[in-house]
Amino acid sequence: MKNVFLQFLKRQSLANALSATDLLSFFAKTEIFAPYRFLAKIFHRRRTDAPLYRIRDFLKHENDEVLAILADEIWSRYATGNEPLYPAPDSLLPQGPFCLCRSLSEQTRRFYTDWLKEIGFLTADILSVCARRWNLRRDMRLYAADWQELTDSLQSSSNGFFWQIDWRQTSASCLWITSAEPFRITSRLSLEEQKNLANLFAELLFDKGYFISSWSGVAVNEAHQVLWADFDALFPADSELKKFAFSYLQAQKFPTGGFEHKLAAALRRLQFFTPDVDLLSLWQPWAELIFEPQSLAQITNVPAFQDGLRRHGLDFLQKKQIQLHNPQELRYLLDSSRHAKDPRFRKSSIFYWLPLVIAIYLLLKYF
Repeated sequence: MKNVFLQFLKRQSLANALSATDLLSFFAKTEIFAPYRFLAKIFHRRRTDAPLYRIRDFLKHENDEVLAILADEIWSRYATGNEPLYPAPDSLLPQGPFCLCRSLSEQTRRFYTDWLKEIGFLTADILSVCARRWNLRRDMRLYAADWQELTDSLQSSSNGFFWQIDWRQTSASCLWITSAEPFRITSRLSLEEQKNLANLFAELLFDKGYFISSWSGVAVNEAHQVLWADFDALFPADSELKKFAFSYLQAQKFPTGGFEHKLAAALRRLQFFTPDVDLLSLWQPWAELIFEPQSLAQITNVPAFQDGLRRHGLDFLQKKQIQLHNPQELRYLLDSSRHAKDPRFRKSSIFYWLPLVIAIYLLLKYF
């Protein structure tokens, strides 16, 4: 009985907050808020500003990361704009270790997990993505593993700088990172920084086969290299998704599946942070590789590719052709019984090994 009453209070409080920011009308056709509308009308305030600003005020009032993730997923899926719910304010961060983010409230997560099952308009892919993001943020070591995978994938990129995960301090409640240089977090990038961000996104998507869909700000160092200040999760991208990225930018195809919706939201988010960059022109080299893939022979004949294999000990590439000036040399190589004719490989006679056996026997018996 006590749990039922507490659930009622939580849902009533949520309905009151939605009503105060004039957002309860979006749930008019859902039965989940029907028992709470009467009391929520007391707190209703009519507003004429855009839904984005009302959602921001609602999330600011609730101050709940679990709810913020849910709102971000719904906003990314159904909103036509590309602006994030919370563009990161400009800030300067010093070098050294600091806590990047903290874990979610497990009690709040369970509340919204049960609450989502009663909302009819949320699709299964939104629920699965929310569950994945909540699980990552439930234990910061899981979220740190995605950060480590992102860093390892792009470590050689000249477009980004990377901080290190402090695994000794990172725990279930806090993700600690260490930066070797100071940096700033911003939502407004210069043209050079915009190109670096677009190239970094392309390297992750087209070269490494991953993409991230949601972030609120970009970290920038003094060399104008960039890194996402936060992100939702790493999602895999196959060849079809890579082709979809170009089709979507050309307005030739719209998302139909769950991952296509996530990638479309990521491209819209990228366009918000890089308004002065033509992504199609910048990504043309990747488009040529995706739509006109090279053969294996073309890839392996590239000197840089061969040098990379040799540096890692994989020197199995094509050798120089053998020059045979005498036809008898080829006949000798093709002769499978040539070893039997070679004195170096002839079997030794009994006169060679019998004295050796007798000598070994005498040594073992008397010494």
